[in-house]
Amino acid sequence: MDFLVIWILLLSLVCLILGLLRLGRFGPLFKKKPMRKSIGWSFGLLFIFSFIVLGITSARKPKNSSTENMGPEMGKELNRSMPLSAEDKIRMLIKKQLDGKNNSDLPYLREMTVTMENMEASVVVRYNHDQGPNANFTKDTIGSRMSKLYFELYKSKLPIKYAVICAYLPLLDRYGEISPKLVFTTYLDKTAAAKINWSLEDSRIKRNMIPQVWKVLFSYPIPQPD
Repeated sequence: MDFLVIWILLLSLVCLILGLLRLGRFGPLFKKKPMRKSIGWSFGLLFIFSFIVLGITSARKPKNSSTENMGPEMGKELNRSMPLSAEDKIRMLIKKQLDGKNNSDLPYLREMTVTMENMEASVVVRYNHDQGPNANFTKDTIGSRMSKLYFELYKSKLPIKYAVICAYLPLLDRYGEISPKLVFTTYLDKTAAAKINWSLEDSRIKRNMIPQVWKVLFSYPIPQPD
């Protein structure tokens, strides 16, 4: 539409100028009228009309919103500036604590579930633990790892109703295959966590306090490595 109007606008301007300079070219169109005046009025009005139509069509075009004009980088910046929900913060915290792979080349984080209900989170974390040189060492490090994760979750002041942590180890099954098996599961809720004196040294809380207040839901005898 704009192209057609612009084309008519330019054509009428050219005809107006050409008609006024060379009256003879438009003689057949204006045989019974004063030629110069007729040419001026005809092409002049056409020029003005085209100019008005062009202005109206341009004004009616919707302006693009700011979000439509944003490039991918600006979109990323906008997403980064948006506040994270409590659920997102909990997930990020867990991913940070269980980043990387264990010494069996398995990702530490197997699975996590964060369910929000009444503005509180129910958290279940399953992770692959490192295989230790002996059963006692492995059991101790499982306790340390779980205690550290509980510490980070409840120290964060995020609205956590309870957390369950499950540790997996690569074990030999009855078919002679080695695969991760659940060996230890603990549970710590906000009521028990609130009884801890969080003003104590972090190392003392993780080493002595948290293991005393969690509940052991499952424990499998850890065999000595071959």
